[in-house]
Amino acid sequence: MPSMATQKKTSQTIDAFIAYMHECKKRITPERMSIVEVISREKGLFSIDDLGEKMLDQAFPVSQATLYNTADLLMEAGVLKRVKLPDRPQTLYCNNVSDVPQVLLVCEQCGSIKVSGAKNLTRFINKYDFPLFSPSSFTLCVYGMCRKCQRESGAIIGKN
Repeated sequence: MPSMATQKKTSQTIDAFIAYMHECKKRITPERMSIVEVISREKGLFSIDDLGEKMLDQAFPVSQATLYNTADLLMEAGVLKRVKLPDRPQTLYCNNVSDVPQVLLVCEQCGSIKVSGAKNLTRFINKYDFPLFSPSSFTLCVYGMCRKCQRESGAIIGKN
């Protein structure tokens, strides 16, 4: 059974999407809603290909075009964020319903990516004055070595 936090995030994502669609007078199709439900349960980064596979797992196949178009609508609604890492050719996506900034922890050894929240970063960022710019959200990408790779290489595991 999903945790209360997961259920709340799922509900926030779906509610925000529906509100946006009504506001823009766009159709809420079964395909779009199914995609939104799958995306709302995602905890980390995912690609459109990953999303397509999950849709197939749920016996609800949709076209690549529908996946990309729905992702675009979700970004317009503010509930999905596109993440483009400099060393990755593939575009990734992550949920954007939390007011906690996202930190992407990228392992330089195995390439794994973990998404973590960082409440204190908001205060840190807000202390800086950005002339002619008003930040609304951010994603920080931190490169290093994951615990698994640290163990395998014999590296000392620091405080994490």
